[in-house]
This record gives sequence, structure tokens and C-alpha cells, in this order.
Amino acid sequence: MHFILCSGDVLLAGRTPSTFYKIFMALSHACRLLLRPRGVSEADIQSIDNDLKYFVTNHYDKIDRGSAEQLPLCLSTISSDLNIVPLLRACGPAWVRQFPMERKIGTM
Repeated sequence: MHFILCSGDVLLAGRTPSTFYKIFMALSHACRLLLRPRGVSEADIQSIDNDLKYFVTNHYDKIDRGSAEQLPLCLSTISSDLNIVPLLRACGPAWVRQFPMERKIGTM
């Protein structure tokens, strides 16, 4: 998480192709908004939703290259990101990541 929130943007800038850097920055921006101590506004929630949808869509298109071969390896992790905004609206920021991880642990 430290890499996503603090050091990833600096370490990857200029070393990663811009397409992949933009995908990473969308995830980084969403996580920074989610974990902000002062909470999130409705505009922040919409921004988080847009960033996460951009990340999930482009992860499949650009990183997995539209191939279903690698999809079973990360499907539950990536697709659980789409549950963040509905859980944020329903339960607030403290519960955003707990429910998907509990479900994953339960299936394991």
C-alpha cells in the first residue's frame, strides 16, 4: 500500500510507458481519496468511481491484453475494486475493503 500511496508515482515516472503509468495513477488517486483522514465528499466518491472503473477496464485491456488466460489469477482482486464505491456509500470509508476481503478469505 505504501508503494501505491507514496512512492509509486515517483519511482515509475519516466520508467514506465505512459499508458501503464496512467493506469497506476488512477489506482493511486482513488486510494489516496479513500484513505484521506477528513473523509470523502460526493464529488470525491464520483472521482473514486471513475478512477476505479478506468483502472479495471484498462487493466483488462492493456495489462491482460484482452486475454482470458491470465484472468483467473487476478479476477477476484480486480473485480472487488468495483465494489468499493457501493460499499463506501452503504457503510462509509472504514468498511470499504473489509467485506470483499472477508468474502475472499471465506472462499479460500
